[in-house]
Amino acid sequence: MCFPGLYEDSGTATPLQQQFPEQSSPTRQRDTPDNLRFPNTPSNLRPIQFPYTQADIVPIPGYPGWGRTNWTIGDGNCQFRAFAKALDNDRTSHQEVRRRVAQAMVQWPWRDFISHNYVSQQELEEDARRLAQDREWGNSTSLWLMGALWEVSIAVLHIDAHGSLSWLMGYSGLDDAYLCLAFINGNHYENLLHL
Repeated sequence: MCFPGLYEDSGTATPLQQQFPEQSSPTRQRDTPDNLRFPNTPSNLRPIQFPYTQADIVPIPGYPGWGRTNWTIGDGNCQFRAFAKALDNDRTSHQEVRRRVAQAMVQWPWRDFISHNYVSQQELEEDARRLAQDREWGNSTSLWLMGALWEVSIAVLHIDAHGSLSWLMGYSGLDDAYLCLAFINGNHYENLLHL
């Protein structure tokens, strides 16, 4: 599993599956590939906040109607860049997203929500210092905090090297409109589009 602590499709109903009824799927059941057991992705996606052309989109094989971008720089900031692009077309910079996430990790009340992800307070503080540094990879904690701090629900489509797909829950909040990201081969984030 790529993100310890996130919900991955295991054949059992996850909170996201329970929250949205079957008919809310943006893809018809017959279009859903066998290796993707999460067909009820919310149809209430956040409006796309950025301009794109067909040349910017890489289709997702076996998952009609969905594509991912190919523009996010793979420099260790990709989780923060993809989130900032999806949030408001980079009006909030990826540096600002990173700074706010790293600060929130050690502040009340956020630290109390995430402390169970760490063995000790010292480990949490070390991770916050690491995440504050440019080019350091984000993790499940930073993804969760992005959703919590900006009050936006996040769903992530994990695409592995073999083309297998699984949905991960980044954050589920009061906002019904999911911001969707693609996580590719366990090491890179891009924006995800329902076309």
